[in-house]
Amino acid sequence: KTLAEIRQSIPEDCFTISPLRSWMTLIRISSLLVFCLFLEAKTESLLLLIPVWLLHGQVLVGLFVLGHDCGHNSFSRSRLTNIIVGHAAFSPLGNGLINWTVTHNHHHAH
Repeated sequence: KTLAEIRQSIPEDCFTISPLRSWMTLIRISSLLVFCLFLEAKTESLLLLIPVWLLHGQVLVGLFVLGHDCGHNSFSRSRLTNIIVGHAAFSPLGNGLINWTVTHNHHHAH
């Protein structure tokens, strides 16, 4: 299949910014991050920490996806909102929105 054929197979609503979906995702990921940090602070058993660490890893992937969307200006219609949320999403990952955007744009160009 060609790239155009693949794009045509994607439903149109996938190309539309949904503020409700964006903000609910941010709230869900932020809540799970706080929950993981709480469990990590309170759990004394290494065996019980393992599933918490796995969940925490998935939450960090969620933060990356949010930052990725902000870098593509697809989290919000507002450029300023994309910048603020993007910085907040990438910060716990030890990365910056601007650094990520520059390298990611290079990735898309090549």
